[in-house]
Amino acid sequence: MHRTLTWGCQCVVVDGTIRLSDNIELWNKTDATLAFDFQSSITAFVIRGFSGAYIHSPSRTGVIDGAGQKWWDAFAGQEALDENSLRRPILLTIWESDHVKLEGIWMKNSPMWNNFITDSSYITYTDMRVSVQSENENEPKNSDGWDTYRSDHVLIEKSHVVVGDDCFSFKPNSTFITVRDLYCEGTHGVSVGSLAQYKGVYDIVQDAWVSNITFVGGSNAVRIKTWAGDVGSALVQNVHYDDITVQNVTEALTIDACYFNLDAEECAAYPTKVDIVNVTVSNVRGTVAKDNVADLVCAEDATCDISFSAIDLNPISGKEPVYSCQGVTTEVGVPCTAAESSA
Repeated sequence: MHRTLTWGCQCVVVDGTIRLSDNIELWNKTDATLAFDFQSSITAFVIRGFSGAYIHSPSRTGVIDGAGQKWWDAFAGQEALDENSLRRPILLTIWESDHVKLEGIWMKNSPMWNNFITDSSYITYTDMRVSVQSENENEPKNSDGWDTYRSDHVLIEKSHVVVGDDCFSFKPNSTFITVRDLYCEGTHGVSVGSLAQYKGVYDIVQDAWVSNITFVGGSNAVRIKTWAGDVGSALVQNVHYDDITVQNVTEALTIDACYFNLDAEECAAYPTKVDIVNVTVSNVRGTVAKDNVADLVCAEDATCDISFSAIDLNPISGKEPVYSCQGVTTEVGVPCTAAESSA
């Protein structure tokens, strides 16, 4: 890797492999990571305070390797948000930066999320490859492709993603975000959220566009996930999904208003305080593993202004698709039923 300064741009060429040490004790005993309050995150590589940076692999041989296997083994049986669980580093964080572009790099085997964009503007990733692959039964967890937080004007495009969690996640206060032309395999979809996790905090995801995405396998495709209970509140506004292809995903359309294993009784007593305003989902086609192709759960006391059009989803069983709806009080463009999830 070498770094040159050209036309005022901080330019980095990555045409080899940068590999994190997998010595967990070393990471935990030193100040090798930076910590964030949000979801108790820590990070390995950090781009901070840059304005005008171009990080790329002209030969398309550049690799950033998180060496995640030992972390996945050590984390087996734990959950990221559990108290005292092992904190694993995010592979790359862009923080307090603007006009940064990454292109043509393979990011692999992150211990945690692959990319975290926080407190930044005008960030672009293009022609990237992001993947995780375990060598044993301890699967990668929380291996999101990208997460945006308190950031705006972000573009993610033309990339190939094989991870076991969100292909992309709009975390709180993500605005003017475009996600397009992605292949997402084995993922939890392109997700809004999770939102409203923290008591007294108001989250916003607004002005976002998701288009031309192919989802292969995995649990979800289009997804909104919000917390219930004694937590915060949020607004999801002007978010648009279009031109979505699904191939054997478990469930194609999801609004989860009781996220992260909260029991149904508590969700009923303290429903989510998240308003959904002008969210559209259009031109979605393909095959779904369950007969229940959609599970749409809105809080009855919150706004649920979401509409669907040109939806053509087919269960692999050959049966008619079921669109399960709860708390949806207006016509949304799919044939809602109160039926429970089937197969």
